[in-house]
Amino acid sequence: MSDRDNLTMARAILADSLNVDPQAITEDATIETLESWDSLGHMRLVLAIEAQLTRQLTPMEIAELESLRSLQKILASGGPA
Repeated sequence: MSDRDNLTMARAILADSLNVDPQAITEDATIETLESWDSLGHMRLVLAIEAQLTRQLTPMEIAELESLRSLQKILASGGPA
């Protein structure tokens, strides 16, 4: 998957998990810049990523999940940790 496709997928997963328009998510979006990225949104995001990857995220991956870029990195890592 290309970086652009991976970014598109990351943006779609983040938007769906946080119930926001994908167009509202900029490439520099973070947990600090998206008001709806609260604890419940974070859990929905973790579950969506795990469903996409068909594996559980590691505690470190969950802790490092703080931006669109970190989500993109997790998706790029793909399979089992």
